[in-house]
Amino acid sequence: MRSEVTTITPEIARAMLSLNTGNRHLRKGAVRGLANAITRGEWKLTPQGISISSEGVLMDGQHRLEAIALSGVPCPMVVWNDVDPEAFGVIDQGITRTLGDAAQIPAKQTEVMKFLHYQATGGSARPTVAQIKQINEKIGPIVERLMTYAPKASKSFTRVGIRAACVLLVAEKNNEARIFDIYRRLTLGDLEGMPSIVMAFVKQILNGTASKGDGGAGQTMLFCKALTALDSDNELRKVISFTDAQRDDARNRVRKILK
Repeated sequence: MRSEVTTITPEIARAMLSLNTGNRHLRKGAVRGLANAITRGEWKLTPQGISISSEGVLMDGQHRLEAIALSGVPCPMVVWNDVDPEAFGVIDQGITRTLGDAAQIPAKQTEVMKFLHYQATGGSARPTVAQIKQINEKIGPIVERLMTYAPKASKSFTRVGIRAACVLLVAEKNNEARIFDIYRRLTLGDLEGMPSIVMAFVKQILNGTASKGDGGAGQTMLFCKALTALDSDNELRKVISFTDAQRDDARNRVRKILK
C-alpha cells in the first residue's frame, strides 16, 4: 500500500469514479454540500482521501470525487493505491465526528445553529464546519446564554425550533430578559400569568398540534409558531396559525441575521 498527494482535477475525479463498482449509496445532498464548500474555498488537505484497491477498484472517496466533478475546482488529496480489498469491510467503522466535535462547540448549541442554517438555506445542504463557526460568531453568545439561563431539559418545550425562535428574536434586538424568562418558565412548567398567545402555544404543544412531527417541516412549523408566541408585539393575540408566508418570512429573517 502506498500513498501520494495528488491534485485531483474534475477530469481525474470522473476517471476515478469509473472505478467505483461497489461503494455505498451516493448521498446527493452530501455531494452538493461538499461541492459548495469547495467552491467557497473551504477545502483543506487532510489524511482522508481516495483509496484504490490492488484490483483497481475505488474503495473510498466517491463523495469527494463527485463533489470535485460537480464544483469544477481541482483539489489536493491523498491517494492510497494498492489497498488490500479486504480493508473495504472496515473503512468508516469508527465513531463519526459530529459538526460540534469538529467546530468544538457543545452539541445543544450546534443543534440550534444547524437548524438556523437549515432555515436560511431552505434545507438545501448540510452546513460545513466553517459555516457553523461563522454562525457561531454571529449568534453563539446568545445561544450559550439561553442554554445557561434555562439548562433544564424539558422534551416538550426545549425542542430546537423553540430554542431557535428565542435566539432569532434576541438577535433581532427583542427583549432578551423577557424572552429568556418565558422560555425558562416553560421548561419549568411555571405558566401562571403567561400572555394569552403563549398559553395558546402551550395548548397546541400539549395537544400535539403545534407541529407535524420532529422532522424538518415539523420543526419549521414549531419554529414559526414560537416566533409568534414569544414576540412581545403579539401579546394580545389569542390564536396561533401557520402559513407558507410565515415560513418564508421567518427564513428571510434568519438570512438577515446570518448574512
